[in-house]
Amino acid sequence: MIELKDISKSFRLYTQNSAKITVFKDVNLTVNRGELVAFTGKSGSGKTTLMKMIYGNYLPSKGSILVDKTDITKINLQDLIRIRNHKMGYISQFLRVIPRVSTMNIVSDSLIKLGSEKEDALAQASELLNFLDIPRKLWNLSPLTFSGGEQQRINIARAMICNYPYFLLDEPTASLDNKNIEKVITLIDKLKKNGCTIIGIFHDEMIRNEIADREIDVNSFK
Repeated sequence: MIELKDISKSFRLYTQNSAKITVFKDVNLTVNRGELVAFTGKSGSGKTTLMKMIYGNYLPSKGSILVDKTDITKINLQDLIRIRNHKMGYISQFLRVIPRVSTMNIVSDSLIKLGSEKEDALAQASELLNFLDIPRKLWNLSPLTFSGGEQQRINIARAMICNYPYFLLDEPTASLDNKNIEKVITLIDKLKKNGCTIIGIFHDEMIRNEIADREIDVNSFK
């Protein structure tokens, strides 16, 4: 499970007379195995900030964040990277890849880094790219030249090809049409059935109603 204990987060604005902005105070949250919790709240309320703290991009000002009983606020960078590579997937709204690396290599490399044979990784990548309607003619091209919706599907494929026990989803369906939204929902449902622990941000209320087990308004953490 993922567990947040007495989490507080403040930012110091040194360019504005060292003003202190408190984002969260004394957050306590437990997300159980096989559960999907959706963060809600207006834009700027701190949903993504909280997600980035769970992923280890931001350190809390106070408190502990336990992922699989490991407090990620107290581990070194190498151990954090190990958790990300083997246990925790993160899908954001933006694709970040090395230019000129092909779509097929980007997706299959996620499995190869986990120890899969290249042939098996390529087969699984092909299956997932087909499912997400990425035309075969694009597989050997860099996704940086693709449309926004295509890039987002590559983002999803790269993460979901791995059988992580934890996933953080930051608007994974934001750039997708209805057909591909349903396909991503199918993939998320499969993760839940496999016991994956998921925290997500979905601005579309209909999507939240379909897949979330709980909704938590982050404004309650102020």
